[in-house]
Order: sequence, then structure tokens, then C-alpha cells
Amino acid sequence: MKRFYKSKEWKRKRKEILRRDNYECQRCKREGGFSKATTVHHIKHLDKHPELALVDSNLESLCGVCH
Repeated sequence: MKRFYKSKEWKRKRKEILRRDNYECQRCKREGGFSKATTVHHIKHLDKHPELALVDSNLESLCGVCH
């Protein structure tokens, strides 16, 4: 899994998702708050659903606290 997070594909997708979400934590936003997102989270965990690793609908931007 560590190899995946170092891949060009993941780094590209991570930047894409952060931009899509305007660098805002999506969990804080759902609760009416605001925090800067620093992490892209797999909603369905990567170890159980590797086929969703780069699927936009399975990725959301989160702040450090929410992640």
C-alpha cells in the first residue's frame, strides 16, 4: 500500500481531488464549519476496495482532525 501512495497516479489524483473540493474539508463543510483540507481520504478503505483507489466518488478531502 505504501507504494501506491508514492505513485504518480495517486499524487496526480490527490491534487485533482483537493482542487475539486477547493481545499476544504468535506466533513467539516457537511457540519457547517470550515477547515483547510490537507489529506485525501478513501471513503471505502483501500485495503478492502483496491478497485476504487482512484475513483473520484470514493475520495474526499479532509483536514487533519477529521482524518
